[in-house]
Amino acid sequence: MIDYQLKLFAASAAMTILAAGCSFSIGGESVDEAAVKLIEEDFAADIGVDLVANCPAVEDSEVGTTFECSATMPDGRTINFAGKVDAKDSINMRSTNLLKPEDLDAIETSGAEVLEPEIEASLVIECPAVITLLDEDNEVTCRGEDEFGNRADIIFTITDTETGAFTVRVG
Repeated sequence: MIDYQLKLFAASAAMTILAAGCSFSIGGESVDEAAVKLIEEDFAADIGVDLVANCPAVEDSEVGTTFECSATMPDGRTINFAGKVDAKDSINMRSTNLLKPEDLDAIETSGAEVLEPEIEASLVIECPAVITLLDEDNEVTCRGEDEFGNRADIIFTITDTETGAFTVRVG
């Protein structure tokens, strides 16, 4: 089994991975009410899926306060969010388990760059071209094919959802 750690796979990729992040002005609402609105309106529009958000009451609205929310997709799957009060009357939210197709594109490229020297062959990795939720192990499985036609599962484990760091292995 090949297992490699890639700390920050590319500056642009690290910025987009799990990029489902948005800032929002609270505008007189409570932090949790603003978070629900941000998720159900802005984030849902960004990914093109209706969401029903659940944010437990956030008692402290001081800058630096962190909180968690979740949102249910129409198919019943759950997107998890980390939120932070980042300025007076402003919150920032990011998903912690969702990859958009452009995130997967960056992972494919970076994963191939890491694995090619070890397998001593060109490698094409194809991940699902759809919004993907990480499983409970923060993994996503893609397909790889080298220049000789050998195929294998390529398994990416997101080790840090904030930076986009991951490990990659041939399954």
